[in-house]
Amino acid sequence: MITPVPEVAALTAYSSPGLPANIDLRLDGTERPLPLPVGEAANYPKAAELEAELAKRFDLPAGRVFVTAGADEALDRICRAYLSSARVAVVTAPTFEMIRHYARLAGAQLREVPWYEHKLELSALLDATEGMRGVCAIATPNNPTGVAVEPETLIELAKRRPDVLVIADMAYGEFAPTDPTRELMKQGNVVVTRTFSKAWGIPGARVGYALGPAEVITALRTAGGPYSVARPALALALERLRGGEDEMRAYVAKARDEVKRMTLLLTKHGVTVPPSQANFVMLMGPKVPALADALAKRGISLRAFPNDPRLAEARRMVMPADDATYRRLEGALLEAFAELA
Repeated sequence: MITPVPEVAALTAYSSPGLPANIDLRLDGTERPLPLPVGEAANYPKAAELEAELAKRFDLPAGRVFVTAGADEALDRICRAYLSSARVAVVTAPTFEMIRHYARLAGAQLREVPWYEHKLELSALLDATEGMRGVCAIATPNNPTGVAVEPETLIELAKRRPDVLVIADMAYGEFAPTDPTRELMKQGNVVVTRTFSKAWGIPGARVGYALGPAEVITALRTAGGPYSVARPALALALERLRGGEDEMRAYVAKARDEVKRMTLLLTKHGVTVPPSQANFVMLMGPKVPALADALAKRGISLRAFPNDPRLAEARRMVMPADDATYRRLEGALLEAFAELA
């Protein structure tokens, strides 16, 4: 079974000491001891209420949920807790670039599994993780391609590699047709990272979370400070979770529809588009750089990937999920295709 690195295993997560119920004047800390005009929001943040709500959402005990400053912080803490120069990090190529960044910061050896085709094969993951101790991080749906891995692949990988912590980075999980989180949580060496930045629409709040075995969550709490998410951000995420479900699902449905329509339009004009389960599409092929330039002249930007030679002719395009903006994008594309014909 995978355990945290010794430096983390030797520590315990910080927590403020409990106080008797009769205490009503706290002078034990160094923060301002009297109430401020802005009220309770000025005090140190506590994520317990949001963690309890998320736990209920995924049918988990509260001890298996940890709220972080975006999913980025969850990934960073996982790497700090479970990687070192004596351990290995397996990542796909391409993938969300910060996963590779955090693994390198932790000093880990890096192994890459190519995932430029539509399917990520279990055999490739098993070959890359054979005999190793460390983590295997897979973004699903993947960023930047939008392609998702089969849940059975992740489950089988976890079963056959007990000394590997399998990370399923599901930042775009709400857009996929099925959500494997509950099935993944039945495995003792899988941690799922998710975020409020994408489908829930509050990226500026920087709220994400990790779901996993209780011992993994304990290690993540230990591998960083205790107050990383501010009270206003926690309150906003809780409000979105409790009252924003219908709006979120409507946005997701519209984005999915636009992904289908855009895929048909692009492929009709000779652009290769992997089957995306996210809110974006990847444009691939020799005409894509010129197409991106033509769109830029019309005030529309696409994401390039200059650090990956295999993506030199690829661009990522997010769906606006807005009728007027989509019509503008569609019109600009048709003009660009005519211009380049």
